[in-house]
Amino acid sequence: DFLCFQTLGKLQELFTLKLKSRSVIDCRSKVQTIESDFSWHMESTTEEHTIESKYLPILNYNRMFEELELYKNEKLYYNISIVKENLKKILEVEGWYALIIPKMHLRIDSMIKLETITDFCIMVMKSYMDKFYKYEKERWEAPLLEYQELTASDSNFVDEYRITYTQEYDADTIPDTIDQFVKDVSTLLSNDQGIIEYEKGILHGSLVAFDFRNHLYAPLICLKANGLKLQISPVSLNTDEKLFVDRLKTYVDSHSSDLEGKSLFLIRNKSKVGMGFFEAGNFYPDYVLWIDTPETQYITFIDPKGLLRLQPYDPKVMFFSKIKELEERLQPTATDKQIVLNSFIMSGTRSADLRQWWNMTKLEREEKHVMCLDNDDCVDVMMQKIMEE
Repeated sequence: DFLCFQTLGKLQELFTLKLKSRSVIDCRSKVQTIESDFSWHMESTTEEHTIESKYLPILNYNRMFEELELYKNEKLYYNISIVKENLKKILEVEGWYALIIPKMHLRIDSMIKLETITDFCIMVMKSYMDKFYKYEKERWEAPLLEYQELTASDSNFVDEYRITYTQEYDADTIPDTIDQFVKDVSTLLSNDQGIIEYEKGILHGSLVAFDFRNHLYAPLICLKANGLKLQISPVSLNTDEKLFVDRLKTYVDSHSSDLEGKSLFLIRNKSKVGMGFFEAGNFYPDYVLWIDTPETQYITFIDPKGLLRLQPYDPKVMFFSKIKELEERLQPTATDKQIVLNSFIMSGTRSADLRQWWNMTKLEREEKHVMCLDNDDCVDVMMQKIMEE
């Protein structure tokens, strides 16, 4: 366990050593909610501002402290002790955070705005707490990290799925359909050692079992959002996560010559129990991809996700750069070959929408290892970037 007990608010050490990048909080959705409730005017902006120092003495620090204590418990940050008197001191330090919001919304001229500004400060302080904890945990773990071989007992392997359906009425036939589906898939796995035709679906494609032969176990299960009272454990893939595997299968099927002499394997990475990275905000990428050659093993972490709630400087996005520090640190623990680490985001958000939201071209996004799944070349570009290392 992480044993270093810290008091939140050791300012000089924290801001000079630990907060290596600013915390930038996008408050536009918060203000849009206020606008709908109180008819405030909200304009599109990318301006960055901080809370003026003259407002800091009048903020609601009791509520701030209570919210941060709740957040600490939710995140299991039990080794952090929050001192209420330090909260104002932290907010007084310049340069470590910014809010994306029109400046007019940071003027306090009513009790409503006073509480709203306190909300913004709570958001900022939660980011501060995350960075504080991650730095201390990373510092404690760094000497202990090493490469190990993947074994059959790894927590990412799935022995069985559990499908639960809530029957809506007596004549509901969906349970029978699901039961037959389970039997059919089990027969295919037993007799053919897999789903030869790649996928098998029911309920108009809402529930699909599929078998990418380079995945380390079969089948994978995808459940589309359709309102069915259906639960799957371990958690099923969503449509973006399946689309990535579809595209990777297409690449493997059509690039046999490029993959000659290489071994390619994929595994789904379980949240919370798989491979996670505190360096990227407790990030558990959805997939781990291995490409093994006689001299080099390329290990790539891939996360298909929608990006309209993330900014290009989000830790999950910037992990493509941070992972190179991890690569250098861990190389001495790999005795037989060079290990190359990479991280990619496969955006379920359409390329055109992301271009507008991030104000970045396709090439600029790809430099950050962000590919869009609606671009047919997304896996091709990813593979080129992996192998050029």
